[in-house]
Amino acid sequence: MNLLKGAYFGEGIVHLSHLQFGDDTILFLQSREDYLMNTRRIKRCFEVASGLRINFQKSCVVKIRKSDQWEINLAVKFRCASATLPITYLGLPLGGRPCSKIFWSDLIARIQNRLASWKRMFINKGGRLVLIKTVMSSIPIYFMSMFKIQVCIAQISKTCSGVFSLEMAVRRKLHLVKWEIIQKRKCKGGLGVDSVQDKNKGLLAKWA
Repeated sequence: MNLLKGAYFGEGIVHLSHLQFGDDTILFLQSREDYLMNTRRIKRCFEVASGLRINFQKSCVVKIRKSDQWEINLAVKFRCASATLPITYLGLPLGGRPCSKIFWSDLIARIQNRLASWKRMFINKGGRLVLIKTVMSSIPIYFMSMFKIQVCIAQISKTCSGVFSLEMAVRRKLHLVKWEIIQKRKCKGGLGVDSVQDKNKGLLAKWA
Protein backbone atom coordinates (compact mmCIF):
# COMPACT_ATOMS: atom_id res chain seq x y z
CA MET A 1 0.00 0.00 0.00
CA ASN A 2 3.12 2.23 -0.08
CA LEU A 3 2.54 3.25 3.52
CA LEU A 4 6.23 2.71 4.29
CA LYS A 5 9.51 3.05 2.44
CA GLY A 6 12.77 1.58 3.63
CA ALA A 7 16.24 3.04 3.35
CA TYR A 8 18.81 2.71 0.55
CA PHE A 9 22.43 1.83 1.22
CA GLY A 10 25.66 1.62 -0.73
CA GLU A 11 26.58 2.28 -4.33
CA GLY A 12 24.44 -0.64 -5.49
CA ILE A 13 21.35 1.00 -4.01
CA VAL A 14 20.49 -1.86 -1.67
CA HIS A 15 16.96 -1.40 -0.39
CA LEU A 16 16.41 -2.47 3.21
CA SER A 17 13.20 -2.17 5.19
CA HIS A 18 13.74 -4.48 8.17
CA LEU A 19 15.94 -7.11 9.78
CA GLN A 20 14.68 -9.71 12.23
CA PHE A 21 16.69 -11.84 14.68
CA GLY A 22 14.54 -14.09 16.83
CA ASP A 23 12.12 -11.81 18.65
CA ASP A 24 14.09 -8.65 17.84
CA THR A 25 13.36 -6.38 14.87
CA ILE A 26 15.09 -3.38 13.31
CA LEU A 27 13.04 -1.17 10.99
CA PHE A 28 14.84 1.02 8.45
CA LEU A 29 12.70 3.94 7.28
CA GLN A 30 13.19 7.08 5.30
CA SER A 31 13.04 10.16 7.49
CA ARG A 32 9.51 11.22 6.63
CA GLU A 33 7.14 11.66 9.51
CA ASP A 34 4.19 10.06 7.70
CA TYR A 35 6.18 6.84 7.15
CA LEU A 36 7.15 6.78 10.81
CA MET A 37 3.63 7.41 12.06
CA ASN A 38 2.29 4.74 9.69
CA THR A 39 4.69 2.34 11.41
CA ARG A 40 3.06 3.08 14.74
CA ARG A 41 -0.41 2.63 13.23
CA ILE A 42 0.55 -0.75 11.74
CA LYS A 43 1.87 -1.86 15.13
CA ARG A 44 -1.41 -0.79 16.68
CA CYS A 45 -3.31 -2.88 14.11
CA PHE A 46 -1.10 -5.83 15.05
CA GLU A 47 -2.02 -5.37 18.69
CA VAL A 48 -5.76 -5.35 17.91
CA ALA A 49 -5.52 -8.38 15.61
CA SER A 50 -3.30 -10.54 17.82
CA GLY A 51 -4.29 -9.45 21.31
CA LEU A 52 -0.60 -8.78 22.11
CA ARG A 53 0.82 -5.52 23.39
CA ILE A 54 3.99 -3.91 22.04
CA ASN A 55 6.19 -2.47 24.78
CA PHE A 56 7.40 0.78 23.25
CA GLN A 57 9.49 1.49 26.35
CA LYS A 58 11.82 -1.29 25.20
CA SER A 59 12.03 0.23 21.72
CA CYS A 60 14.47 2.87 20.59
CA VAL A 61 14.63 5.50 17.84
CA VAL A 62 18.08 5.95 16.29
CA LYS A 63 18.67 8.84 13.94
CA ILE A 64 21.03 8.88 10.97
CA ARG A 65 22.09 12.34 9.77
CA LYS A 66 19.17 14.13 11.37
CA SER A 67 18.98 16.83 14.02
CA ASP A 68 18.75 15.99 17.70
CA GLN A 69 15.44 17.83 18.00
CA TRP A 70 13.93 15.68 15.25
CA GLU A 71 14.95 12.58 17.14
CA ILE A 72 13.55 13.86 20.44
CA ASN A 73 10.19 14.80 18.88
CA LEU A 74 9.88 11.39 17.27
CA ALA A 75 10.75 9.58 20.49
CA VAL A 76 8.04 11.54 22.30
CA LYS A 77 5.45 10.57 19.70
CA PHE A 78 6.45 6.91 19.88
CA ARG A 79 6.80 7.07 23.68
CA CYS A 80 10.15 5.30 23.48
CA ALA A 81 13.82 6.00 24.10
CA SER A 82 16.20 7.67 21.65
CA ALA A 83 19.86 7.02 20.86
CA THR A 84 22.60 7.94 18.43
CA LEU A 85 25.06 5.75 16.57
CA PRO A 86 27.06 3.76 17.48
CA ILE A 87 24.82 1.51 19.54
CA THR A 88 25.15 -2.07 20.77
CA TYR A 89 22.86 -4.57 19.08
CA LEU A 90 22.92 -8.33 19.70
CA GLY A 91 26.19 -7.89 21.57
CA LEU A 92 27.96 -6.14 18.69
CA PRO A 93 28.60 -2.44 18.03
CA LEU A 94 26.33 -1.12 15.28
CA GLY A 95 27.30 1.97 13.33
CA GLY A 96 30.83 2.28 14.71
CA ARG A 97 34.19 2.34 12.92
CA PRO A 98 36.19 -0.91 13.26
CA CYS A 99 39.38 1.02 12.50
CA SER A 100 39.06 3.08 15.70
CA LYS A 101 40.26 2.02 19.15
CA ILE A 102 36.96 3.00 20.79
CA PHE A 103 35.17 0.39 18.68
CA TRP A 104 37.19 -2.39 20.36
CA SER A 105 37.39 -0.89 23.86
CA ASP A 106 34.60 -3.07 25.28
CA LEU A 107 36.19 -6.26 23.93
CA ILE A 108 39.62 -5.28 25.30
CA ALA A 109 38.11 -4.56 28.72
CA ARG A 110 36.40 -7.96 28.84
CA ILE A 111 39.60 -9.80 27.90
CA GLN A 112 41.65 -7.86 30.46
CA ASN A 113 39.05 -8.56 33.13
CA ARG A 114 39.19 -12.30 32.49
CA LEU A 115 43.00 -12.23 32.46
CA ALA A 116 43.30 -9.98 35.52
CA SER A 117 46.60 -10.04 37.42
CA TRP A 118 45.10 -11.34 40.67
CA LYS A 119 43.86 -14.47 38.87
CA ARG A 120 47.30 -15.20 37.41
CA MET A 121 49.02 -15.22 40.80
CA PHE A 122 47.14 -18.29 42.03
CA ILE A 123 47.71 -20.67 39.12
CA ASN A 124 50.83 -22.22 37.64
CA LYS A 125 51.98 -21.71 34.05
CA GLY A 126 50.03 -24.74 32.86
CA GLY A 127 46.87 -23.24 34.30
CA ARG A 128 47.71 -19.89 32.75
CA LEU A 129 48.01 -21.52 29.34
CA VAL A 130 44.56 -23.08 29.76
CA LEU A 131 43.20 -19.70 30.90
CA ILE A 132 44.57 -17.92 27.82
CA LYS A 133 43.22 -20.53 25.41
CA THR A 134 39.81 -20.53 27.10
CA VAL A 135 39.48 -16.75 27.01
CA MET A 136 40.73 -16.37 23.43
CA SER A 137 38.49 -19.17 22.15
CA SER A 138 35.32 -17.68 23.63
CA ILE A 139 35.18 -13.92 24.25
CA PRO A 140 36.56 -12.43 20.98
CA ILE A 141 35.18 -15.05 18.56
CA TYR A 142 31.87 -13.25 18.01
CA PHE A 143 33.63 -9.97 17.22
CA MET A 144 36.33 -11.53 15.07
CA SER A 145 33.80 -13.41 12.94
CA MET A 146 32.20 -10.09 11.95
CA PHE A 147 34.93 -7.44 11.88
CA LYS A 148 38.57 -7.25 10.85
CA ILE A 149 40.83 -6.37 13.76
CA GLN A 150 43.17 -3.57 12.73
CA VAL A 151 44.16 -1.52 15.76
CA CYS A 152 44.22 -3.66 18.91
CA ILE A 153 46.08 -6.84 17.91
CA ALA A 154 49.21 -5.76 19.79
CA GLN A 155 47.19 -4.85 22.89
CA ILE A 156 45.44 -8.22 22.98
CA SER A 157 48.73 -10.08 22.46
CA LYS A 158 50.39 -8.01 25.20
CA THR A 159 47.60 -8.87 27.63
CA CYS A 160 47.94 -12.58 26.87
CA SER A 161 51.73 -12.60 27.03
CA GLY A 162 51.61 -10.83 30.38
CA VAL A 163 49.88 -13.88 31.85
CA PHE A 164 53.16 -15.81 31.61
CA SER A 165 55.46 -13.04 32.81
CA LEU A 166 53.62 -11.90 35.93
CA GLU A 167 54.58 -13.87 39.03
CA MET A 168 53.51 -11.44 41.75
CA ALA A 169 51.58 -8.20 41.85
CA VAL A 170 54.67 -6.13 42.69
CA ARG A 171 57.37 -7.60 40.46
CA ARG A 172 57.64 -8.89 36.94
CA LYS A 173 59.70 -11.68 35.48
CA LEU A 174 61.46 -11.46 32.15
CA HIS A 175 59.90 -13.13 29.13
CA LEU A 176 62.06 -16.23 28.70
CA VAL A 177 60.48 -17.05 25.32
CA LYS A 178 59.18 -14.72 22.62
CA TRP A 179 55.42 -14.56 22.30
CA GLU A 180 55.73 -15.39 18.58
CA ILE A 181 57.31 -18.75 19.55
CA ILE A 182 54.58 -19.48 22.10
CA GLN A 183 51.99 -19.00 19.36
CA LYS A 184 53.54 -21.75 17.24
CA ARG A 185 52.05 -25.24 17.20
CA LYS A 186 53.38 -27.73 19.74
CA CYS A 187 54.98 -29.80 16.98
CA LYS A 188 57.05 -26.73 16.08
CA GLY A 189 58.17 -25.95 19.62
CA GLY A 190 55.39 -23.61 20.67
CA LEU A 191 52.45 -23.93 23.06
CA GLY A 192 49.66 -23.77 20.49
CA VAL A 193 48.22 -20.38 21.44
CA ASP A 194 46.33 -19.11 18.40
CA SER A 195 47.42 -15.91 16.72
CA VAL A 196 44.70 -13.26 17.02
CA GLN A 197 45.33 -12.02 13.50
CA ASP A 198 45.34 -15.49 11.92
CA LYS A 199 42.16 -16.53 13.75
CA ASN A 200 40.46 -13.30 12.67
CA LYS A 201 41.34 -13.93 9.02
CA GLY A 202 40.17 -17.54 9.26
CA LEU A 203 36.81 -16.57 10.75
CA LEU A 204 36.23 -13.88 8.13
CA ALA A 205 37.25 -16.27 5.34
CA LYS A 206 34.33 -18.53 6.28
CA TRP A 207 31.98 -15.90 4.81
CA ALA A 208 33.46 -16.61 1.37
